[in-house]
Amino acid sequence: MNESGNIDVPVILSQVTYLEMVSDPRAQPVDLGKFSMRRVENMSVGDYLDIYREVGRDYLWNYRPGQSAEEIRAILTSPATWMYLLLADDRAVGMAELDATIPDDIELVHFGLLPCFLNQGIGKLFLHNVISLVWRSGARRMWLSTCGLDHPKAIRFYEAAGFVPFKTKMGEFKDWRFTGFYDMADAPQIPYGKRPSGEEPR
Repeated sequence: MNESGNIDVPVILSQVTYLEMVSDPRAQPVDLGKFSMRRVENMSVGDYLDIYREVGRDYLWNYRPGQSAEEIRAILTSPATWMYLLLADDRAVGMAELDATIPDDIELVHFGLLPCFLNQGIGKLFLHNVISLVWRSGARRMWLSTCGLDHPKAIRFYEAAGFVPFKTKMGEFKDWRFTGFYDMADAPQIPYGKRPSGEEPR
């Protein structure tokens, strides 16, 4: 991984949408069929980055590439981090990472499945169970953000689960393909970023 968060990485501009759920949806846990859901505490940095890349590479997930192993380890070992994996035959095929630093105002930081498990309905059930866990914890609000680099159906997916948009803004995202965290061939639908000066990267 690249541990230099201050290097001159080309950037991509994209609109960010914030969504929230402010009333208990009374969501009861549902059967995941051949899948299972497991909370993982003290996950190793290596295992975390493996699933992070597999799930996030098509959308250039931006939070972790510029962080050091020590910074990520601190997040993973924090009691405020709730990490859930979606499993198929003990293989991690999805992840849900929540930040419960404020116990009654919980952020869904990352959520996604491996590409080959999309469009099968399991993501909806996985999210439903995550929402159920959050509200059973005593939360009064659950929120998340998504952007134009994400899956094109992301906003509709979260709205269907009961989230409501409450704010938008323009965001700046580093193109970590240029650092080796992601491959240059990843996320081909997303144009390469530009230097802050507007200069095309070489």
